[in-house]
Amino acid sequence: MSSDRGIARQEILIRLVASLILVFIAGALWIVGTRLAPSPMHDWIHGIGSGLLVLGIAGIWISYFAERQAGRNISRRVEDRFSILASCIDAGIHNVYRSRYDSTFMEKLLAEMHRSSDEICILAVAAREFLHEGHEGRWFAYHDICSLAKEKPMRLLLLHPWCEQAVSRGLREDPEHNTFERYRDTRLYQDVTRSCDTLVNWTSHGECVKARLYKVMPSSFFIMTSDVVFVEEYHFGTGGRASGKVPTLEVRKGNKLYTQLQGHFEFIWGISEQFQLSADLVTSLRNPVERESKSFEESIRFSRPDLFLNQS
Repeated sequence: MSSDRGIARQEILIRLVASLILVFIAGALWIVGTRLAPSPMHDWIHGIGSGLLVLGIAGIWISYFAERQAGRNISRRVEDRFSILASCIDAGIHNVYRSRYDSTFMEKLLAEMHRSSDEICILAVAAREFLHEGHEGRWFAYHDICSLAKEKPMRLLLLHPWCEQAVSRGLREDPEHNTFERYRDTRLYQDVTRSCDTLVNWTSHGECVKARLYKVMPSSFFIMTSDVVFVEEYHFGTGGRASGKVPTLEVRKGNKLYTQLQGHFEFIWGISEQFQLSADLVTSLRNPVERESKSFEESIRFSRPDLFLNQS
């Protein structure tokens, strides 16, 4: 905003200086004309001087009104910015990060998780940033979360890999494995089952972690601590994987949005009670009963025929 204002002021100053120069030239011509005897040259100089004087004065007035208008526009933009800021404050939005892979966000998230006095709740598809060691070279996650899991209670909700929403998303995001027969090779399926292996390993070592699998449409990723929730929305039609494509909001406790997200998590946690994560459940995810797998495939083909249009 300051740069825009500087450019506007610069343009107005140039016009003003040009107008003053015209007035100065007009004055000089007027003085020269008055010293000449009445003649066509005298009239001609006076005419040019008068014209330039009018142009110069008009330029000064135009510069004055342009400055006033620029001031109004800047004032309006400032008011708009403060209106947006006030709306964010009213909604409890404390900060907005470019994505959840932003280093500033990661630092703030770790600090809030360490500071949390209550359990930490995580809703994700696979939470691979936290549960996969050496994830894509990211410095944040596995070892930090593994260390936190030993000292702070956590609840995690991951997407059940054998549900309509998981298959739909997995096939759409992974065109190299876009048939039901190759679904187990999709990145989503591999990510979720690998995350489940990590969580089962943690719980077997006594970490205070509870995890369940949910079978509802993934709508967002969020991490909730005792004081703040970081939330990233998921959108259809973005192409490829959804994570990291939209800003991440930091929402403070004590407002309706925090309460709403808290209720959202508790609702999904409640309906996912039958899918409490265990070693036996992970085994069944990797090796489902053939009869159940066939039945599930028939159900998917019936309810989502669009997923199979490009298959022979």
